[in-house]
Amino acid sequence: MKIIYPSQYCSPIIFYALIAQGYELVLEQHENYQKRSLRNKFFCLSANGSSSLSIPLKKGKNNQSNIKDVQISYDENWVRHHLSALKSNYGKSAFYEHYIDGYRLIISENFSLLFDLNLSLHHHFLNLLQIDYSPKFSDHYSPKGYAYDFRNQNKFNSFAERQKMDRYPQVFEDKFGFTPNLSILDLIFNLGPESKRYLLNIRINF
Repeated sequence: MKIIYPSQYCSPIIFYALIAQGYELVLEQHENYQKRSLRNKFFCLSANGSSSLSIPLKKGKNNQSNIKDVQISYDENWVRHHLSALKSNYGKSAFYEHYIDGYRLIISENFSLLFDLNLSLHHHFLNLLQIDYSPKFSDHYSPKGYAYDFRNQNKFNSFAERQKMDRYPQVFEDKFGFTPNLSILDLIFNLGPESKRYLLNIRINF
């Protein structure tokens, strides 16, 4: 079963569950950038509930640009904003102090291209999770040939909503209840070394 997925900024937990459980995933590198997707944002849990952090992009027609050509904007200090937000959201989590430095080092490298930043973080998370997996890349753009196409945000959302994930401790759980399938950062900051086991125990529901 082949699954194609887009480049994402700190992907949702379910993607790492698919990888950990041995599904054949292909990373799309020939599509055009799509607005209002997870390609340049992720969701985390804050004092106000689920909220997103987005990477600003250089102005222009990114929606018509190859994903590997999309450029990050540093006109505003989004790196500082994201680090500050994560400290506010996860500073009290069990493993924030153990893992924030790795994330900080990568996003502070001032990558010019979104794809390169996302891929660097992807490798970083795979290493933290001790998942022996090298991303496979698409060799051309094809609208067919995959059992599941998660380049389409609506299709991914529909898939994600079907997944039932066991509870794990979250910083603001007492206020909002358990919130599943946030960014992989949420899992790592809260579960630390137990994150891989959690991923392996998720029952994937297609």
